[in-house]
Amino acid sequence: VVENYLALFFSKQRDIQVADAILYLFKTRENIENYNKKAIYILIRERTGVNSQNITNIITKIKNIYLKMYIQYQNGVNIEKLSWFDIQHIINN
Repeated sequence: VVENYLALFFSKQRDIQVADAILYLFKTRENIENYNKKAIYILIRERTGVNSQNITNIITKIKNIYLKMYIQYQNGVNIEKLSWFDIQHIINN
């Protein structure tokens, strides 16, 4: 769900690129041989060209988004059927 609304969560194109790179790594995790933090940051930097501080900020924001969405899922909400308005409401509360 989150990957469909990156522009809703991030206003800067650079932040959208970092978020997309992070989500890409989540999706292709089977292909990653080294899971240490430094290697993951290098992979994201190679894909986006941004510094570690920016990557950390985006990771924190994505973590918070996923946590809020997971809580909704645990409460029985079908998150696949939420509108962008519903998602924005959940994330901002």
